[in-house]
Amino acid sequence: MAGPYCFTPILACRLRVALLEDGGAPDPGSESMVVTDALVRLGYQLVVTQGAKFQKKNGCGKICVDYQGQDRIDSVNLTLEVCTLDFELISLMTGADLDIIAGDARGSALPQIDADLTRRVSVEAWSQAYDGDQPLTDDLGNPGYLRSIFPSTSWIEGDREYKEDVTAIILTGRGRSNANFGNGPGNDLTWGKYTSPKGEFLDFGDLPEATCGYQTLVAS
Repeated sequence: MAGPYCFTPILACRLRVALLEDGGAPDPGSESMVVTDALVRLGYQLVVTQGAKFQKKNGCGKICVDYQGQDRIDSVNLTLEVCTLDFELISLMTGADLDIIAGDARGSALPQIDADLTRRVSVEAWSQAYDGDQPLTDDLGNPGYLRSIFPSTSWIEGDREYKEDVTAIILTGRGRSNANFGNGPGNDLTWGKYTSPKGEFLDFGDLPEATCGYQTLVAS
């Protein structure tokens, strides 16, 4: 269908995580990206810094100055849950050291106590776009997805509990602005558009291919 587009995002279909260079640009390499279909949920909450507020009264108790500064967006708090334990994904997002045995990643170890958490990654998530009782498509029949973009994030492992139930793999993070995100790790974003802590747009076409372990991130 042609625009304008009004739709409802449903489900959580794909997650792409890409390593960033120190300056914020996607960092090409064979161990710089993970695409997974194990996404359960990705949540975010804006962190807002309140503007300064002050008042001054005269000697008779009447307010003679009443100032309220502008609030500003500081960052976003993030929560991620996946349904498979992917050591490469954990390492990519948190900077954890991988345990490589016979050429395969079989474990990971948290950064040491007092270590600086310098790892930065971009995160993109795809939700299906629905129009009433059917999937939203474009004029060529391509399915629509709401693509959420967090161009610079840092993560730590969240709480985990082993019990008689499915183990939840949770990470918590923080998202920031990234002026050097360019056109993203897939080289398919509007150049320089998605630099704030969070952006989203309606994307038509196939989802990125999901695999277990690393994928190669190609330079833009």
